[in-house]
Amino acid sequence: GSEMCIRDRQVGHRLERYVRPRRSEEEQAVIVQAKQVLMDRHGMTEAQAHRFLQKKSMDSGAKLIQTAQLVLEGA
Repeated sequence: GSEMCIRDRQVGHRLERYVRPRRSEEEQAVIVQAKQVLMDRHGMTEAQAHRFLQKKSMDSGAKLIQTAQLVLEGA
């Protein structure tokens, strides 16, 4: 009986973990726009633009969405 509870709890956590990183559509759109700006302005590929955003956000300790917003504000 108790084994079942543990398994359920683990599944619950696993689902939660999948759901949480999912950006809202609004945030996703901002990130896509920021990548587009980088691609247009710096001739980056989509993958390069994404890596650029990731690296920038890691370097500054910001979230990817915050970095994307900065890129757009600077546009």
